[in-house]
Amino acid sequence: METLKALKEENFRLHLWTARDEYSARRILKNHEIESFFTTLSFATEIDSKPNANSLTFDWKLIQKDQVIVIGDTPTDIIGARNISAIRGAALWDTHSKKSSLIEAGAELFFHRVEDFRNWLNKVPKEVL
Repeated sequence: METLKALKEENFRLHLWTARDEYSARRILKNHEIESFFTTLSFATEIDSKPNANSLTFDWKLIQKDQVIVIGDTPTDIIGARNISAIRGAALWDTHSKKSSLIEAGAELFFHRVEDFRNWLNKVPKEVL
């Protein structure tokens, strides 16, 4: 929660891209009271789901390469990031993450703690992301 608040205050645009259906994803967001932190939300549909970029609700094609970072804990997240030419970050703080499969999928950055991700963001020039 602290990281989401801080990123929003720093004017990062946060997007949720999930392979869950809209109903279950919104229920989780509501239970954790975090939906308001996200600029846009993308859910699985009957036709498309992550890693297919057609499921995204923002026009990622208008964004320059490497101005978006996708943080994920599954190979599908990393493949989705690659599909939209985003920076591919592995969320290794999740105990279910498997570093070897994230490497195989093409992860570029590895964050063992949420703080590691925040520290990395603080070092990146604001005009890049």
